[in-house]
Amino acid sequence: MGSDQLDSAAQEFSAAATSNPGYKEAWYNLGVVMARSHRPDSAVSAYRRALALDQSYTKARVGLAIRLEDLERHTEALSVYRAGIRLDTANAEFWFGAGLILRRMDSLPQSILAYRKCLVLAPDNDKAINNLGMALALSGKRQDAAILLRDGMSRFPDNVSIRYNLAIQESKLGHASQALALLESVRRLQPRHAGALRLFGEILASQGKAKEAREMYAKSLVIEPGNTEAESALAQLRNQ
Repeated sequence: MGSDQLDSAAQEFSAAATSNPGYKEAWYNLGVVMARSHRPDSAVSAYRRALALDQSYTKARVGLAIRLEDLERHTEALSVYRAGIRLDTANAEFWFGAGLILRRMDSLPQSILAYRKCLVLAPDNDKAINNLGMALALSGKRQDAAILLRDGMSRFPDNVSIRYNLAIQESKLGHASQALALLESVRRLQPRHAGALRLFGEILASQGKAKEAREMYAKSLVIEPGNTEAESALAQLRNQ
């Protein structure tokens, strides 16, 4: 949707909401348009109006929390999800959202609990599996993370994020061959995955394969020019 279309839609939904302030869908749709127009403050206001009309309006609650996150108002966003959980403890989407925010706030134990609760309610949520794996790894439980992600990969073989994050854990656990095999599979699924190329380079460098590592870092920089991690590693390898 182009800027002219977004402006037209904003005017339409604003008029509908103003003429009928009790029409929650108009406020919600206005929030969506404002978010797409990169006007998060206006989106927050519209979502709040929709939610004030119906506290059980899940789409408005999630939209509000996401836009608050865009504004880095993490505590407010978490409060929005927690209020939703108090109203509906079986809403997996609220638990997942809370897990995301808690991880960003470095509250890893609480984040892990939130993701686990989400997966009890929605066992097939592959994003929750991936994010729980990352949270476990960040908390130092790499073996647990790897076990979870291996199971996730077997259930969701086309999920590139799970494969890539499992490769990271295998590498950190010293399982270089497993990590390299996973990275090859990531590249087959997503050839322009710069993170996979950088990790490839890191592992190859640790094995003393400087030439091959340089090639991987150079390829990653074609995809993500200016990446400081790759530039620094490549400079060090060129000096060897």
